[in-house]
Amino acid sequence: MQSDGFYQYGRYEAIMQPAAGSGIVTAFFTYTGPWFGGPHDEIDIEFLGSDTTKIHFNYFRKGKSIKPATFDLPFDAAAAPRLYAFEWRPDGITWFVENEPVYSTVSGDPSIPVAAGKVMFSAWTGKPHMAGWHGKPTFRDGAGATFQCVSFTPMGHDTAKCSDSYMGPVVATLASRDL
Repeated sequence: MQSDGFYQYGRYEAIMQPAAGSGIVTAFFTYTGPWFGGPHDEIDIEFLGSDTTKIHFNYFRKGKSIKPATFDLPFDAAAAPRLYAFEWRPDGITWFVENEPVYSTVSGDPSIPVAAGKVMFSAWTGKPHMAGWHGKPTFRDGAGATFQCVSFTPMGHDTAKCSDSYMGPVVATLASRDL
């Protein structure tokens, strides 16, 4: 899925639950490239279905991947929808999990993307040569990600965003009782 328009600096948020299963990748990102008549600039939040206790961040400038980073999560992201975000500024990018900053680029990094991009989200599997990264595709039929909210707030503005109504993960519990 992708937005109609192109967006640039600001805060991007998603309440999402990635798909589980080796070989499937769930992503929330900005992208522009030759398909849209521009340079390949991109900012990513990704989950590999083979281990959804990790989150992957990356950014591209003119088609070159810059300093990808992987972090352990204190939870299994595939267990419940959670809030993920990134703030893109002219001088850097900061990624967030549950509104807590997790990773930032170095201030003034000359490789920060500059081209406005479409907001995209996906669940996909790659070609066989990508199995070393995302795992051999063994996910079950019907595997899929859930996106409950996606929002963009332009830099310097205060607009409605996913975090305004986010209450944290909903965990179902069953109370046992004697019958």
